[in-house]
Amino acid sequence: RTIAPFLFEFSFSNSKRGVAILELYVDGTQIPQSPLRIQVIEKDCEEEFPHKGMVADVVGVCVCAEGTIDIRGQCMASGTVTGIGAAAALLVVLLLGWCFLNYKRRKNDEIWQVNHEELDFDHP
Repeated sequence: RTIAPFLFEFSFSNSKRGVAILELYVDGTQIPQSPLRIQVIEKDCEEEFPHKGMVADVVGVCVCAEGTIDIRGQCMASGTVTGIGAAAALLVVLLLGWCFLNYKRRKNDEIWQVNHEELDFDHP
């Protein structure tokens, strides 16, 4: 796009990190400063997604790093997710065990429960 005489604006897109070669032509003739070496650097995902734990993949898309899992846009370590899941499962097992023991205690106590009407006392 021409901004002013001898002043142009253009965009450049490259999907890989490293050095890219850019050749510039004006009216089919390569300009004297062409080709240009352009250093394509890694995208800073921390700047775009602060405190999310994301890193850029080879094409510059911010994704969760290896060994992490995306949970609602936040990258969490796999070990943390596993620990939380194990703690929740242990809590459920303990709760079921407590309910079972409560049930067994009540069943055992039923043997000793006698209704008032069933009692027969001799009065002097």
